Amino acid sequence: MAFRCLIPKRLILIRHGESEGNVNSQIYESEADSLLHLTDQGWQQAMCAGRALKEEIGDEPVRFEVSPYVRTRESFNAIVLPWGSSDDVKWSEDPRLREQDFGNFQDLAEINKAKEERGRFGPFYYRMPSGESPADVYDRLSSYFESMHRSWERAPQHANINMNHIIVCHGVTISAFVMRMFKYSVDDFHKFENFGNAEFCVLERHANGKYCNDQLYCVKPTLIAGHWQAVRGPRSVRPDAGRFDRAINSAPPSALLKPALDRARSKSDSDRLLVKEFRSAEKAGGIGLGFRCDDSNRVEAIIEKSQADSLGVMPGWYLLEVDGATVPEGGARAAMRHAMSSGGTFNVKFNVRQEGP
Repeated sequence: MAFRCLIPKRLILIRHGESEGNVNSQIYESEADSLLHLTDQGWQQAMCAGRALKEEIGDEPVRFEVSPYVRTRESFNAIVLPWGSSDDVKWSEDPRLREQDFGNFQDLAEINKAKEERGRFGPFYYRMPSGESPADVYDRLSSYFESMHRSWERAPQHANINMNHIIVCHGVTISAFVMRMFKYSVDDFHKFENFGNAEFCVLERHANGKYCNDQLYCVKPTLIAGHWQAVRGPRSVRPDAGRFDRAINSAPPSALLKPALDRARSKSDSDRLLVKEFRSAEKAGGIGLGFRCDDSNRVEAIIEKSQADSLGVMPGWYLLEVDGATVPEGGARAAMRHAMSSGGTFNVKFNVRQEGP
C-alpha cells in the first residue's frame, strides 16, 4: 500500500544567534526588543548552524518560516548562506513565531522584581508586566499549528516526501512549540533547559507518519579550540529536573495524612539530619523562604531562586525543629512564619529520608 505523506520529512526549529540583548540587558531600556541585532558572535553561531543544517539535509527541498524580529531575520540570513541567500529558498515571516513579549521598553528594576515573582509563582503561568507568559505563547502557537497543518494538507501528495520545514524563532517559542506538539505537561516544560543561541532541534517523520518525541535530537553550535562546531545530542535537561514539580495528591488530604505521619514518625538507619540556616526577609534582601510543607511537615514544593533553593532543600525532607524547638504536626507554616518575624537568622533541622516504594 502506498504511504500517504501529509507531513514534511523533517520539522526543524532553530533559535536565533546571540543578540545584543543577550550580552547587555540594559539595552532593553532604550531599544525595542524586536529591533535588537545579532552580535558578531551571534552571526558566527548562526552560520555554524546553517552549515550543520545543510550537511544534515543535503539538497532536499526546504521551506523557512521566520519570526519577524530583527535578530531572527538576521539569523535566517546567516543560516541560508550555504544555499546562497534568502533569494534562493522559499521563506515567509509569521508574527505568531515571535518572542515571548516581556513588555515594552523595560525598566530593569521592574523586570528584576518580575523575575523574582516569576520564580515564586511559576514560570509557565507568570505573565510579565504588559507582556506575556509562556502559557500565552503556547496559546498563540495553537493558531499557528492550525495554519501549519493546513499548509501541509494542501500540498501535493509528493511535495512533503523529502520536504524540510524549518522555523527560525526564539527559545521560549521553541519550548512552547515542542510542548504543544507532544502534549507535554507543565512539569515537563519546566524539566528542560532553554535552547541555546543558534541551537536547533530536529523532528524526523517516523514510519507511522508522525513525529516522535523519543526521536527528537538537538544540534548546538559550540566553540571548540577557537572554531565553531556543531555538536549533536539530546535536549538539555536541567540539573535539578523535577525539583519544582507540582505536588498533586492522589487521594483526599484526610486519607493521605495518616500514612504521611507514620512515615514522618518512623526511623530508619538511612535517616540523615541536616541543619540549614535561613534568614528573615530583611536579612535576605527580600528573598523568601521558598518551600511549602504538608500537614505531616513533609516538604512538598520548592520555589526557584528562593532561600530553600539556594540551600539545596529538597521535596520529601521532613521539617523537625526550628531553632531547637520541635515543630508539631501541621505546624511547619506557623513555626517558619514566627521565625521569619524575628528579623534575624534561624536554624531549621530536617530529616532526610530514603523512602521506600
